[in-house]
Amino acid sequence: MNTGHGLSSIEQVPVIDLEAEEKVLIDQIYGACSRFGFFQVVNHGINADLIDRYREQCREFFEGLDLKHKRASKRSADNARGFFDDELTKQRRDWKEAL
Repeated sequence: MNTGHGLSSIEQVPVIDLEAEEKVLIDQIYGACSRFGFFQVVNHGINADLIDRYREQCREFFEGLDLKHKRASKRSADNARGFFDDELTKQRRDWKEAL
């Protein structure tokens, strides 16, 4: 079954374990980037509490603010890390918001 996004419903996001041997890591990262364009990293050493706080802040931003307030921090020439919802892929607007 195709989800309309290039992945079948049974495919999973690739998971890269940073505790694997370097050769394995290289092959896995290459494969994930070539096939999917992204992957999840585990065993990276980042504190779980920090990740949880980051996710909560993201939820508050994306779910708690209206578009007017999100766009107040819009990405610009002076703010490369700001909010954006106007990225294009193949001349079509992407279906995403990012910060």
